[in-house]
Amino acid sequence: MKISNATTQEALNTGVVSDAANLASYDIANSTYKIYRVTDPAVLPPGMEMDYTDTANFTDVKASLNPTINANGELVFQLPNTPTDSYVVVMDGAIVGPDTAEAIAVKSTFGTVGQNSNGNLLDGSKYVFGIRFVNKTATADADSTAISESLSKSESTSISTASNSDTTTESNSKSQSDSVVSDSVV
Repeated sequence: MKISNATTQEALNTGVVSDAANLASYDIANSTYKIYRVTDPAVLPPGMEMDYTDTANFTDVKASLNPTINANGELVFQLPNTPTDSYVVVMDGAIVGPDTAEAIAVKSTFGTVGQNSNGNLLDGSKYVFGIRFVNKTATADADSTAISESLSKSESTSISTASNSDTTTESNSKSQSDSVVSDSVV
């Protein structure tokens, strides 16, 4: 799995901004993050705002997945090949861009084959999240046109971004696939 900033075109496809000049990026290389295996993905609310320290439903698996930040500033790790598991990635970091920036777009790429030597995922499906800032509140939309091949296991991703501690997130997403796995939360 790889989490990165979306390309300008992918960001525009989400509809989060209509002008690339209003787009910032997420400082993934200097962010903090946790990766959780989710016991019951049905309890995840659409905005993904919840207590991830609840060990009854969330198990911190970051250490066992050996995540790294590659040379491109992308978070890269390989999820176990367990088709029934769901995961949530929670990130906290800074927004980098012009003062006029209204949004960021983050991309999660899931690989069904694995990583090649340069860290890129092979045969991956990708989901792009556009996150818009209005009055210290972030709302998110996903672009379903960025999805390619289907997944062989259930994987969930939440990107939490904050420019300050008052920021909250809501997410709305759409997805399509030739064979969708149940219990997947985006």
